[in-house]
Amino acid sequence: MKRLFTILTLLICVCSLAFATENEDISKYKLKEYSTVEEFQEAYLNKVVSYLPIVKTSSSIPDHTYLEPILGFSYDLEIKQYLVTNIIKTSIKKCEWLTMEWTIEDMDSHKTKTFTVFSNNYPNEIPYTAKALGEKFLFRDLPFYQLEDWKEEHKSEIGQFFENNRVKAKYEVIDLFLKIDNDPDKILLNEKKILKFYTVQNTITGEKHDYVASKAQELCFKEDLSGGYSSILSKVEKPSNPSVKKGKITIVEDKDKTKYNYEDNFISITIFCTSEKFNFILKNKSDNSIKIIWDDAAFVDYSGNTSRVMHSGIKYSQKEASQPASTIIKGATLDDVACPTANVYYSTILKDWVTKSMYPQYATYGANQIQLMLPIQIKDVVNEYIFVFDLKYGYNYPERLNLP
Repeated sequence: MKRLFTILTLLICVCSLAFATENEDISKYKLKEYSTVEEFQEAYLNKVVSYLPIVKTSSSIPDHTYLEPILGFSYDLEIKQYLVTNIIKTSIKKCEWLTMEWTIEDMDSHKTKTFTVFSNNYPNEIPYTAKALGEKFLFRDLPFYQLEDWKEEHKSEIGQFFENNRVKAKYEVIDLFLKIDNDPDKILLNEKKILKFYTVQNTITGEKHDYVASKAQELCFKEDLSGGYSSILSKVEKPSNPSVKKGKITIVEDKDKTKYNYEDNFISITIFCTSEKFNFILKNKSDNSIKIIWDDAAFVDYSGNTSRVMHSGIKYSQKEASQPASTIIKGATLDDVACPTANVYYSTILKDWVTKSMYPQYATYGANQIQLMLPIQIKDVVNEYIFVFDLKYGYNYPERLNLP
């Protein structure tokens, strides 16, 4: 347990570091402030600037010292581009600081907006005064950036290729851009992230996708390598009881599901497993009642770890409690399931019980088998039937891969 805790702690630290380095630092691309209107005109007139919407830390409603209400922003916090079409000097009575009128044009809708900007020599009361002045703003507070300069400095990243030996296609980075992380849990100002994205293109199909740059090399191959495990009943280890004859396995095709039937002189069982549990119908062929002794039933996972199992009718909260045996009289059947108790847990996030998969999440070398042992009492003898399922990984798009 201590070792597991240490591993989890390290993973959390690594993940935290990865997320921390994702945030793109664009502070140096913020519009610089000048002393005269002529300098502002030379630097920004007829230039494209990007606006990053801002929200207050105490509310999701934009602060009125910013432009969101005027620009007609929705609350999805997207970066928008504007062309600065006019900058002129204006004056306000009893105003001692530089006052300008800016006009900007939305690059998408081509609508224009005009507002007043204060610059330089701000008295202490200006931030509060500006709030009361309507469409008038302090230049130092406006989140305008020259992201075209950012893109120019990062243009060497365009043209790189991502490769994976198992995948036939390569992915070329054909563009890059910035985007605000719209995670609602991180929408506050101090948690909002500016993420760098790559647009990548498949060299075979020409398909294009956008991925966060820090994860693009992994994510672009995710669909190509997608797949999942299936299970095949390879054998049934019969009890050591000599009166139990060796049984036979047959395949039962049922719609789109492959099931397996095992039959000997005492039982007939049709069984298959999903990712979460074993499903079976057990028929008693003997002349006496038989029982499944659930407290002794066991599951062995693909790593060789053993767990108890629970079956239908057992509450999740009682999964570790003693389970009464299931009695099947002669000639009767039992339709039931068996689920590893080790895979069942209560999620404090989802506020509900969750069942983990019995299969590995990804293709894993050495993950070959899972096993279910059902102890079946026939007369006074407990007979251990072990159902061995081979695990097979199948790719969704094998035609895209370099398979052996």
